[in-house]
Amino acid sequence: MILAGQLAALLLGFASAAAMAQGQPDASTPAAPVAPAAPAAPARVSAPSLYVSLGHLGQGLLWAPQDRGQDRNGAAKTAVVLVHPFASSLGNPLCSGLAERGFVVLCADPPTTNRPFRFGGYDSQAQTISAALARVRQERGVQTVILAGHGEGGALAAFYQSVARNGAATCQGAEKIAPCDGARLSGLVPAAALVLVDPDLGQAFATLSGLDPAIAVESAPTQRYPGLDMYDPRNGFDPGQNAGRYPAAFRKAFFTAQAERGARLSGEARKLVSAVATRERDAFNDDMPLFVAGVLTTPIWQVDAGLLMRTKRAHKMLAADGSKPTRVLESISLPTGNPRESNSYRTAVAFSARGFLAGHAINTTADYDVTADDVTGVIWASSTTSAISNLAGVTDPLLVVANTAHFGVRPAEMILDAAASQDKDLVGVEGAMHWLNPCQSCSGGSGRRFGDTSGRALDYIADWLRRRS
Repeated sequence: MILAGQLAALLLGFASAAAMAQGQPDASTPAAPVAPAAPAAPARVSAPSLYVSLGHLGQGLLWAPQDRGQDRNGAAKTAVVLVHPFASSLGNPLCSGLAERGFVVLCADPPTTNRPFRFGGYDSQAQTISAALARVRQERGVQTVILAGHGEGGALAAFYQSVARNGAATCQGAEKIAPCDGARLSGLVPAAALVLVDPDLGQAFATLSGLDPAIAVESAPTQRYPGLDMYDPRNGFDPGQNAGRYPAAFRKAFFTAQAERGARLSGEARKLVSAVATRERDAFNDDMPLFVAGVLTTPIWQVDAGLLMRTKRAHKMLAADGSKPTRVLESISLPTGNPRESNSYRTAVAFSARGFLAGHAINTTADYDVTADDVTGVIWASSTTSAISNLAGVTDPLLVVANTAHFGVRPAEMILDAAASQDKDLVGVEGAMHWLNPCQSCSGGSGRRFGDTSGRALDYIADWLRRRS
């Protein structure tokens, strides 16, 4: 999950640029059956990068290993496309890391890169992904193309694959708050498999999780309900530890109020869209602004380390000592509370009304809650951005990687369980933070170190890909 503070760092990534030529999708070859065993991993290879244009659909960096002709392990037959809806993928460690292991890799940026709130649903990026997949199919020897997503890119990849396999009708049902735009979704060709690294549950759930329910008046965000303030020590926050331990009664009130505020904002957005549709006197003719304060606050489950911190079942772990035990995965990430969020303009976002409904609104039920090992009461199918509902229509091979020094171990398991795939795998990376780097402050005073977390993760992903080449 991406925190408000981390979002600012992400926005300093590579800027999107308009380009000149537009790629066209072609047919995709389904993934080959899973082989009983994979050959030994080859030595690292030289993989220089090349800028590529996707026309008005975006840009990317293409890594094509120079000595692919020497490959005896199948990597040269496989290409990987990495995507994210708003954070640049061009410097992502997955790109160069997989290329060094022999794969053709294209990390693509849509025009919405660095503009996280200037678009609505994921349908605005679908043609960029299609063009990127088509571009790597042009590389010599490529037979299988895999779609990968990191963080929220995982939810975007799930959306694309669902629509490419099942058509636009899958995101246009009556249950959707804002059905997707079918005109943007024609001609999509699916990937052969999905790799989701530390994936989010989707853009709309991230927005709901960041809503501050203590704001009493939308037009006066400094007027707050003290009993709903997660940074008030009387409610369980410890300023000295910058962390919370919230009692059940407070959490119940907090999540109820958070869901109610989300519903009110959705209702306000609908009124604005209706004003546009009916040509009301004071409305623009295409959309209306919707200013929301306290929408980029840190989710409560990233302040209270006891929430959403473990999986329900045991899964394989890539341990620091090189072993691969099977165990319940537990997050060791440190709390990331920031009391200054309670009174900061930096938590506010100027949405468009249509964009809010399409990408940031999601419905809940009366039992909306976040516990130590689950999220309940969210109507996932109400948002087209939900990885849970989109993967229900995906049967392709799926690898989910959970970084245990971040906050996504249970969401990763939820995503795995939602997928209709028979060939699916979840693996945890001990001590890895969101960007696959080892956590230097998660040792708990034991002096424990986590070694080459990135190398372990990349080697496992590469082995999984070779088995499906």
